[in-house]
Amino acid sequence: MDAGATTSPLLRLPDELLLAVFEHIAQDEHEKLQAPWRRAMPPPGYLLISKRLNRVLTPRWYRMIALPWVAGGDRPYSLLLSRPSITPLIHELDIWFPLERVHTCLWTVSQLVALRRLVITIFDSRTEGTYDPDDESHSLAQVDESLAALFRKLPYLVDFAIDVDFESDVQISGLDLGLCLATAQIRRLEVPGSMFELPRLGNIKLQHLTLCGAVSRPIFPLSELETLSFTGSGSVTLTTMQPFFDQYATYAHETGASPRLSLLKVNDGYAKYYQFASTSVLDLVTFLEQLSSTNIPKLDLTVCVKLDMSTRTIPPLRNVKTLRLHLPVPVLETSGMVLIAELIRRFSSLTRLSLRLRTTVHEKNDDDDPQPIWTTTRFCRTFPGIPTLVKDLSDTTEITQFVFERSQGSFVWTRDNASRELESRQICD
Repeated sequence: MDAGATTSPLLRLPDELLLAVFEHIAQDEHEKLQAPWRRAMPPPGYLLISKRLNRVLTPRWYRMIALPWVAGGDRPYSLLLSRPSITPLIHELDIWFPLERVHTCLWTVSQLVALRRLVITIFDSRTEGTYDPDDESHSLAQVDESLAALFRKLPYLVDFAIDVDFESDVQISGLDLGLCLATAQIRRLEVPGSMFELPRLGNIKLQHLTLCGAVSRPIFPLSELETLSFTGSGSVTLTTMQPFFDQYATYAHETGASPRLSLLKVNDGYAKYYQFASTSVLDLVTFLEQLSSTNIPKLDLTVCVKLDMSTRTIPPLRNVKTLRLHLPVPVLETSGMVLIAELIRRFSSLTRLSLRLRTTVHEKNDDDDPQPIWTTTRFCRTFPGIPTLVKDLSDTTEITQFVFERSQGSFVWTRDNASRELESRQICD
C-alpha cells in the first residue's frame, strides 16, 4: 500500500479520484472568492498536484505541490503539510501567501525537510489608504529573518525562486538576499531584481541566476556561475548589461582566467513589435562588441530591433557556438531575412542556430505565441525568405543545424539535407 494510505480515508483514494476531489474543492473555493473588491487571486484551490507526476503517494517519485493562498485560514497547510508520512515525500513546492502571513507560512514550509525546489510568491492585500509605513510586519525587510531560518532547516534545497505581486503603489524596503543565502546550499536562484538588494551575491556559489527586471549595480557570483538570465517587461534592455561586462572583465583580469559562464540570456519581453521597438541597432552593435571580448559559448537573445546593414561593423564573435535568436521580421518580405543572415554571419564559429520569428503585425492576442496553428508550410509562406536563409547560411557558415521554433513545436533542418530539400521544393511542405 502506498505511503500515507492509512492516515486518512481521503488519502486512500486512487490518484485520479484524489485529484478530482481537490479540484472540486478548488473550484468551489474559487467561486466563493470571486468578489469585485478582491484582488486577482492566484490559481484557485486548496491543493493542486502536478498531473505529470501522478503518483501522488508513491515515495519513489518526487512530489511537486502547489499551494495557493485561500482567504480565511490555513486549511491547505493542515490538510497536507501536517501529515508526518507525507511531508518527507514533498520535493518541490510552489506556494502563494500574503505579506502579513510570511512568518507563519515560511515556518510551515520549513517542515518539508526533503524539499529541493521552492517557489514563493508574496502578494500584498493592502491598499495605499490602509498602509502604515511604520508597521514593520508589513515590510519585506522582515522577510530576511524568516528566509534565513528557513534555509537553515532545508539542507537539500538547491533551487529557489521568489516573486512579489504588489498591485498598489505602496513602497517597500529591499531584501538582502545575500545575507539570507549565506548559509544555504542554493545553486539556482530566480528573483525580481528591482525588489531586492543583491550586493552580497558575489560570495554565493550560485550556478544559475535569473534576474527579472532592472538591477542596480549587482555583484554577480561569477566564480561558479554557469547560466545568467536577464528578463523583464521594458526594464531590461541591452544598455543595462554594462555592469555585467565590466565585472566579467574585472574577474578575468584579477584571476587570469575567464568565468565559467556558458550561457547568457537576455530577454526584453515587453518589446514584441517594430512599432514598440525599444532597442536601436547601435545598442545591439555595442552589446555584441562587448560580448565578442568574452568566452561565453551560448547566447539566447530576445529583442525587438529594426536591423540594418550596420551590423557588418560587429567584430567576429568567434566564441559563440550556439545562438537562439527571437525577433520580429516583416511578413511576406525577404529583406528581413537578408538582414538576419548578415547578423548571423558575425557569429563566425556558430554550429547551431535556433530562430523564433515573430511577425511585425500587432495582433489582438498579445500572448507569446500566435493563436493560429503554424504548420511548416504556413510558417514558411509567412516568412518566404526562410529557404534562402537556410541555403545561404549553409554555404557561408559552419552551422550544421537550423531550428525554427513554433508554438506547437520546432522543426529542424540539418546542413546535409537543406540543399536537397530546397532543390525538391519540399523544405516547407
